[in-house]
Amino acid sequence: MTIEKAIIVDEEQLAALTGGGATWLMQRRRWNYRGRIGLVVRGSGAVSAVAEMADCLEAIENATGMASAAGHHGLDADAQKAALEAGATVPWVLAGVMALPTPVSFEQGRAPGPNINLDAVTGAAVVAAAGGAPATAAPPAEVPTAKAPATPAKPTPAKPKPTPAATKKPEAAPKPAAASTAKPAAKPKPEPSPEPAQSTAARGISWIRRIFIGD
Repeated sequence: MTIEKAIIVDEEQLAALTGGGATWLMQRRRWNYRGRIGLVVRGSGAVSAVAEMADCLEAIENATGMASAAGHHGLDADAQKAALEAGATVPWVLAGVMALPTPVSFEQGRAPGPNINLDAVTGAAVVAAAGGAPATAAPPAEVPTAKAPATPAKPTPAKPKPTPAATKKPEAAPKPAAASTAKPAAKPKPEPSPEPAQSTAARGISWIRRIFIGD
């Protein structure tokens, strides 16, 4: 991890950003860079603080707008007037501004603007001073060599197990019906035929014959 960019600020601006509650840095033009940056006091040749370059806002047009935004940029009346005269009316929004315990020096060449490109060693030293990643870069991780995928073994089809034939038990022969032990019913005895009844006339004749003939 490293910091690649830094910007130049006045000492008063740095004090307002690190201890005065300011979050805007008034500049002349917009900057599209986003990320962690270093803050360098003009003419010091050292990074004294770090911050997050978060955004750029529209330019402030007049003194009224500059005065109403004093809580953001932290400039007093004289500094506001100087910023308007110099055309420094574009707010750069900074977040997480933190002063370094010990400034990190670097060889500063001539910069065409307020932005400075930091070399890798200086950038890593700034990160380490801010309590981030160590200044010494970690060795690159080894890239594992891709191995050819092993040819999968062909699955051996399982042999079907023979299904045992179902053993059917022979059906039991029907048992013969047991002989009936009941005695045969007695045959009814024939009733004697009734003697034919004699008619009343025949009995009368028979009675007369007994009387007169003696039968």
